[in-house]
Amino acid sequence: MPGHGADAAPGRGVGESLDALLARVLVERDPESAFGWHDGRIEVMCREDKDASVRWALSRLDDPDPDVRWFTAVVVDEFSTAGMPCPDEARAVLAARLPVETNSDVLICLISAFAGYHDAGHLPEIQAHAGHPDPRVREWVAGVICWSMPEKIDLLTDFAQDPDPRVRATVLGVCRYAFDHPVTARFSAALRDDPDPEVRALALEVLARDGDAAAYQELRRLGDEAGEESQATKMADAVQIRLRD
Repeated sequence: MPGHGADAAPGRGVGESLDALLARVLVERDPESAFGWHDGRIEVMCREDKDASVRWALSRLDDPDPDVRWFTAVVVDEFSTAGMPCPDEARAVLAARLPVETNSDVLICLISAFAGYHDAGHLPEIQAHAGHPDPRVREWVAGVICWSMPEKIDLLTDFAQDPDPRVRATVLGVCRYAFDHPVTARFSAALRDDPDPEVRALALEVLARDGDAAAYQELRRLGDEAGEESQATKMADAVQIRLRD
């Protein structure tokens, strides 16, 4: 694929090939390491030829090494919100990779990148992962569908009833910023007694901002139990200010 960095001048820095940079990133194979993926990603993103960089990353998404796929998927994801270079190529490669990727970390980045390279609308390649066994993947799918496909009420209802609280919290977390979302009121009412405190607080906050006094009192009680620095306390304070104004 054009733009592959393997033939660039050797050496660290501006003249370093993208493959050499990747090799450095993978030495520790730790996304949180000192050089690691953060600095490596920045180096790729700062290259002058953005098209060459994203094409290089796209060309490595089928690498047999999952860490190579993960790092390059992170790069493509970054480009999806930073100018979207090579949009047609990116969409085609991502659409081909989404059905076959087996690594959850890589798949999450592919989902995010694919959504970033598209405007809101029907994205069946992402919707296909709604029942993925890894709740982290379902969490990302739920977020994309809430924002991009709000008409998928049945699917969003499934996410709101997901056994993993992270997925339920994601649905409510998106809905709380979109009061005109078709499921906001219904999901908030259904989840006001959720066993997970984060999910329950999110639901109560939505209801309280809509004038439900009992929901506000319950949210304030959750905050008092969790402490003044807790998210529930901050939510209750925000509701109080909102209603006062």
